Amino acid sequence: MRTSNKNGWLGGGLACVLATTLGMTSGFAAAASALPAATSTILSGAIALQDKDNGLGATKSKQDETKDAAPARPTRGATGTNARDPQEIRESIDLEKLKRLREGDPGSVSNPLSISATNQPRQPVREEGPQWQPPADPNAPILVTVTPTEVNLGKIPTNTEGKGKITLHNTGTEPMRVHECKVSCGCTTTNCPKNTYIQPGESVDVDIALNAGPIDGRKLNKTVTVRVDGQPPVIVKLNGEAFSYVQCTPMQIDPDTYTGKVTLKSVDGRPFKILRMQPAMLSGWTDEAKTEHVFDFNWSWDRWNELDHPRKLQIFLDHPEAKTLYITCTGQTIRDWVVSRNVRTGENVTQPVTTGVLSAARAGDVAAISKALGEGQDIELRDRADQTALSLAAKAGHAEAVNILLNAGADIESRDRVGKTPIMWAVQSGNPEAVEALIHAGADVNARDDIGGTAVVWAAAFGDATSLKLLLDAGATAELQDNNGMSPLMWAAGFGDAERITLLIRSGANTETADYNQGATPLMWAARTTKNADNIGALVKGGAKLEAVDRLGMTALLAAAQRGTVDKVKVLVEAGAKLDAKDKKGMTALDHARQRVDNRGEDIIALLTKAGAPAGTTAGN
Repeated sequence: MRTSNKNGWLGGGLACVLATTLGMTSGFAAAASALPAATSTILSGAIALQDKDNGLGATKSKQDETKDAAPARPTRGATGTNARDPQEIRESIDLEKLKRLREGDPGSVSNPLSISATNQPRQPVREEGPQWQPPADPNAPILVTVTPTEVNLGKIPTNTEGKGKITLHNTGTEPMRVHECKVSCGCTTTNCPKNTYIQPGESVDVDIALNAGPIDGRKLNKTVTVRVDGQPPVIVKLNGEAFSYVQCTPMQIDPDTYTGKVTLKSVDGRPFKILRMQPAMLSGWTDEAKTEHVFDFNWSWDRWNELDHPRKLQIFLDHPEAKTLYITCTGQTIRDWVVSRNVRTGENVTQPVTTGVLSAARAGDVAAISKALGEGQDIELRDRADQTALSLAAKAGHAEAVNILLNAGADIESRDRVGKTPIMWAVQSGNPEAVEALIHAGADVNARDDIGGTAVVWAAAFGDATSLKLLLDAGATAELQDNNGMSPLMWAAGFGDAERITLLIRSGANTETADYNQGATPLMWAARTTKNADNIGALVKGGAKLEAVDRLGMTALLAAAQRGTVDKVKVLVEAGAKLDAKDKKGMTALDHARQRVDNRGEDIIALLTKAGAPAGTTAGN
């Protein structure tokens, strides 16, 4: 029997999503900042470091030779390796100590060099190489083809990897450099030959692995962006579905109303035991090994409060392929409970949280954030918009506060009431450093909010070019459509600027995608919405079709004549838009201009008349 809520504050819907895992998930490793390279010379077992370009670094050379190595990405404690048979000699250089020595403080640090031997094979050093060289023409031909461009990995057991393969083939007559294969999230890996040339007529196979994560039934939609110098990027779509060997029915539970059964069933027919629950919300279980376990669901707020980390219940199994079942609870009442931990002492949970870690994050006060967390405040505390401290800091562009919260364990994928994650807010903050901090910490750059938007969508519309480039370089998808069929390029065309438009087109955005409502392309959105005629110029330069029509038969010129400015009409006319194009009513651009009642109409009429535009109907005269 369920325990009741004596304080009477529990109300509304509460959904519990049950997800089975196979084990522990791996965390994301933040990338360290690169230091300039140095030249390392090995002479008779000693290492002499020579500055190159006034920088620091750790590279290696053959004995009695001096050789400039390609720039590497060293970190503190970076390790260079020098092969010896049968052992591997490893020379470790602490770059922080080395830096302090260079700054004239030799007495405060010990020797930064240490040498050790091991029988383990050395790992190859990955070179950074030059930056990707995008094509001068965004419509340049694809000489290094990628097949297939969509990989369906099918059902992948939770917390294991689905594996696929793509092939890069150089169809040209010159060697082509593969800059990288950029993955969209930390759950995807490749063995892409970074900074490697493919000779004419040759092919390279690239293995791809996608970790399904812990949630049963989760649809997996990721991307790998292949960047080759001199040609547009090629986006490979990865699809799959996470699959659990122990499945739970039902998958969603409202503990305020649900009084039925919960069933755990072995899909592969192997019996398993329930080892323990934390906290125990299901009754009727024994330690017997069975292929199916059926429980009564008994929600208890007292037992819920036993959790160290709210929102998560755990069931531990001895199934060899599914060790832990997680039950994550969401809903407005739980959100209120998280917002005000005072519910545990019976205080009013409707009082908004305006102080502590939330206000400190909003203000970017790192000292106050540290103090609040040190006093035990929940890092996942939420305000009335269901935003966490990390979202608030990201929204305000406080990069230092973002880093402190991430280091303290803040949920990088926390969602507010409209489904936005911290990185979706950061891209609108005007501070790319906050965006970069989240990307380096492993933020999902392709996560979608409740309207189907991604960080790229919000950066394209209301962000800046630098933040957008950071997302695209991190593997974010440039071509997608939200719930209304709006693509990032449409958002940039209507609300952004020419620089963002160019970035998107070079990253694979389709200039001819049409929205679901009007059937309008990005060029039509620019013609109708933006105040910046340069947006139209950028789209035309990027290959947008001037004569594409929407559901009303309107071209971009017709739309600009109807709603736009004289500058936009001028750009389209000079680009060669057909002056005699007609919509489904038979109206031309001149007809639409003559029907305008604002003060822009006369200027547009004069421009079109001078250009020789005809009228199409008497209605427009």
